[in-house]
Amino acid sequence: MESDETTRRRYLMAAGTTATALLAGCQGSNPEETTTTAGETTTTGGTTTTEGEMTTTEAEETATESEDYPEDTNPDDGYPPEFDDQPSAVDFDAESFRTVHEQAESGSTVEVPLVPLDVAYNLYARREARMVDARAEVGYQVEHVLGAVRSPAPTGTSSDPTGDWPKSDRVITYCHCPTHTAVKRAANLIDSGFEEVYALAGGYQAWQVADYPTAGAGVPATAKTWTIEGEADGSDAGGVAYVYNSKTDQVASAKISSDGSYAIDFAFASVSGADSVTVGTPSYEVKGTLSAFAGGTVTADGVVGTTTTGFGGTTMNETATNSTTTMNGTTNETMTNSTTAMNGTDDSSDVSGFLNWLR
Repeated sequence: MESDETTRRRYLMAAGTTATALLAGCQGSNPEETTTTAGETTTTGGTTTTEGEMTTTEAEETATESEDYPEDTNPDDGYPPEFDDQPSAVDFDAESFRTVHEQAESGSTVEVPLVPLDVAYNLYARREARMVDARAEVGYQVEHVLGAVRSPAPTGTSSDPTGDWPKSDRVITYCHCPTHTAVKRAANLIDSGFEEVYALAGGYQAWQVADYPTAGAGVPATAKTWTIEGEADGSDAGGVAYVYNSKTDQVASAKISSDGSYAIDFAFASVSGADSVTVGTPSYEVKGTLSAFAGGTVTADGVVGTTTTGFGGTTMNETATNSTTTMNGTTNETMTNSTTAMNGTDDSSDVSGFLNWLR
């Protein structure tokens, strides 16, 4: 009988291959970025769906795998603990990396290079790059790169650990979208004087798929387990459906069946039924409260069997109609103009980029 971990890894790779084949590249508000990273997938820190099945216990087991790694005696330095076996150095040309132009808080436009996953891991394992997690606190607490410090976009915290680092040290930022937030943090680090900063291409999803070292508390056993069922276009069969909470930066996913149906079973830390989430497939994206999604069947037109008031005071159906992105050429700009985040500010760049990455 296969172990839970073996099943998890097989599904992650299958979902990642499907997502990459559909479309890769988190554009967000950065149209110049066209990164493609093989083996990406949708996961949530410490939680993944395995063919539509997930339990909180499995999530916690995944998050505690870091117990096999050496103790990190200096958690504020951004380096992993010293591993017994270090890989040989790889040659790379940073000038060949794809770049994204991002505006720093000072108003300056900064060019941020995207480091490929294999190069990033090599530098990480050899303790030649400091890792910076640019995500929300909940995502970091649930699971993060072993040794990484939390320094959220755009400018970190009031007592940010990066403030004590030499500006000449190499830094790699990462997020979950997969690069939009990491690019924002990297741009401000560069603007503050750091000489060599990269954002991780593929984001934290790619790191998880590769089974690289992670740490974290996992989703609490007390977190409620939710199920979101939906119907996608027949052309989406074999693809990935996901649910995403931008406030906590948690994502869960499930494969779409041959008949277009899907069921996402998941548990999010610090998320209630009243919180707003995004549910997406390769052919559509809709927004609403978690409880509304769990109370009906999600379609491109909204939620069948329930009436929900969506963003900006519109109904769920109206939101779905306005924000649906299809495979026939609807652009990110259309989605950006028609979506509003849960806090009243425009957060569509992260979600739109994430959907594009899935597609």
